[in-house]
Amino acid sequence: MKNCIVSLICLLSTLTLNAEGLKYFLPKTNLVLKVEYEQVETRRGQYSQYAEKYLGTKDILTRDETNYRLLSLSVSAQTVADTSKAYSLTDKNLQPLFKNIALTADGRLTGINTTPSNETQTDNLQIIFSNLQPATKPDILFEPQLESQMLATSVARMAEQTAKQIYHLREARQALLTGESEHQPQDGQAMQLTLKQLDEQEAILTQMFIGTTIVKKHTKTILCELQHTEKQVIARFSQFQGLVPNDDLSGEPIYLIIDNLQLANDNQPKKAEKYLKLYEPKTQHFYLLHKQQRWVEGNISVAQWQNALYLPKKMFVNGKTELLLNDKTATVKELKNK
Repeated sequence: MKNCIVSLICLLSTLTLNAEGLKYFLPKTNLVLKVEYEQVETRRGQYSQYAEKYLGTKDILTRDETNYRLLSLSVSAQTVADTSKAYSLTDKNLQPLFKNIALTADGRLTGINTTPSNETQTDNLQIIFSNLQPATKPDILFEPQLESQMLATSVARMAEQTAKQIYHLREARQALLTGESEHQPQDGQAMQLTLKQLDEQEAILTQMFIGTTIVKKHTKTILCELQHTEKQVIARFSQFQGLVPNDDLSGEPIYLIIDNLQLANDNQPKKAEKYLKLYEPKTQHFYLLHKQQRWVEGNISVAQWQNALYLPKKMFVNGKTELLLNDKTATVKELKNK
């Protein structure tokens, strides 16, 4: 989000400026969970009871069912203004300072007596690894019907006609490979294309006996508000329903585990209104756990879990002390005199 230098004019529309002074907010970190998973549908072939008789196979799908498989989890941090943590510059002697304060559009403090760059700061989240598995290609579903099949008066007769078409395709393929076909392709590329088409047609007809597997890939994103706990259920995943709400116990929990989480210290000084409240940098190690397997591991700085830092407001009034903040965490990036 682009930073904006706040003047007395734009303050009227974006921030609160009144007799009590200028209001700014500390940031809050949320977690964005991205879930990728497969929906695998198996469909019994309409001629499955004739698969052994005509194709000589018992390896068939015997029922219709839908299952879900988790492919990958990934996380990122989202920063917003924490409206429960609003602070004001209340001292009238600080009025000259108001035009030298830089804030984000939602009111997070980013700098004093300096102009932050317009480059978007990335969230302080380092991913060490993630468990990613490739998705399976879906099978072809189109099932063409020949005239002999359409005119068949029973399922058994239709199965027989379909099997004969499979045999015909196999014979045509064999004739091409042995050079006995009356319509032999002119070159190798044409031969490969013809063979591919025959294989695809046979696969489509064979599915009518052995069944069909349909694979669909889903991607969903969930916004998670972080709780101050070492173990938090941020989502659930069910083999039979896919991604489900946190309170749906049909799904196995996806845990966010924070190592050595400690309460944040806020040693508020006397006359706290004379200070700017910021945060000290602190990084937490975390991982996502699902069915006893770690899926993502990394480090994250959660703004609301950091220790408070107080700087005297009066040190900035002369305009010579520059403060540059990380707008994601409200921690000091640079503090210097001009």
